[in-house]
Amino acid sequence: MAHSTHLKENYDNVKLMLEKINYGKYKWDVCGDLKMIAFLLGLQCGFTKYSCFLCLWDSRASDQHYLVRDWPARTGLTVGQYNVCHESLILPEKVLLPPLHIKLGLAKQFVIALDSQSAAFQYICFMFLKLSDAKLKAGVFIGPQIREMLQSQELEKRMSGLERNAWQAFRANLGAVSEESGERFHQDIRVMEKRYQGRWDAAMMGDYIWGLVRCDEAQHKRNSRSNLHF
Repeated sequence: MAHSTHLKENYDNVKLMLEKINYGKYKWDVCGDLKMIAFLLGLQCGFTKYSCFLCLWDSRASDQHYLVRDWPARTGLTVGQYNVCHESLILPEKVLLPPLHIKLGLAKQFVIALDSQSAAFQYICFMFLKLSDAKLKAGVFIGPQIREMLQSQELEKRMSGLERNAWQAFRANLGAVSEESGERFHQDIRVMEKRYQGRWDAAMMGDYIWGLVRCDEAQHKRNSRSNLHF
């Protein structure tokens, strides 16, 4: 496990972290969000034209995104071409696509495509009453909310035939490896950092790890204290 509270998320610091955990020796497979994948492969971050490491998908050609199905494949990651700014820190074949972030994107597109007056969309609004209308129409959901929708049989009953076919295709398994544990770590460690109020040291990480042990299914009991006093 590698964690830093002071380093900024950029190419040089990511390179330093990989050196500290001896990635060059073990060359593990990598699964993370697309922003981190861009750092690892030396791609320019942000709203760039060629943001995909697999093909030359033009992110700015919004009028072609739902018309063009086959984009030219990348032949390599050459510095100075197609938004490649640095040498790649990992091999492209070591990258596992992030199922969690793919599901978040697909759920967003699915809800946006729904008719706001349809029974399915109205039921989604009923499921998440605390979400604003803007977030509901834009399909902005987090992982637990998407899981709740996937487990809801009532929601599927309220869909039309075409909507149900698309929903069932969306529920298909996207892979056995997920970056969800990494996202969970980000959420938990943020709470821990607030608790320590800037005193970030080895004790904080030890406290976090003991929290994971307490969440384990195994029963942890304290030793009973003796009632004898002298």
